[in-house]
Order: sequence, then C-alpha cells, then structure tokens
Amino acid sequence: RAALFSPDGRTLVTATVASSFPEPPAVRCWHADEGAMAAEWAAERYIHGLRFRPDGRQLALACVGRTLVYDVNGWRRSA
Repeated sequence: RAALFSPDGRTLVTATVASSFPEPPAVRCWHADEGAMAAEWAAERYIHGLRFRPDGRQLALACVGRTLVYDVNGWRRSA
C-alpha cells in the first residue's frame, strides 16, 4: 500500500500497489481532517507510486506501463 498527503495537507490518498497482489488495485481519497472518504475507484492497472502536482490540482499514478493523471476537483481522469 501507498499513502500520500496533498501539498496543503487536506487530502490523504491511499492506494493498493503492485506489491499488494493479489488484492486488486484501488485508490481511496480521504478528507484528512474528518477521516471521511471523499472518493474511491478501482485502478485499471497495478500502481507503483503516487505523486501530487506541487499546486495540488492533479494526482499522478505511476502504473504498470503508463502514468494516469487525475484532476483533484471531482477525481476524474485528465485527458
């Protein structure tokens, strides 16, 4: 598993990483101050790492064979 706080410390992202096999890959986003889950989705590939942009507006997932980028506002995948 991997965990990462957003640059402003308000969001915590946790992910099931490739070493967690056979647990399916998943991403969970939490409101750090409340401990409430803000979003959750199944990842289409196993995750090797997480990183926020310095401004905190996007989250990158380093996955097997590609990098997936999500907009924090709505947790939708970027084009």
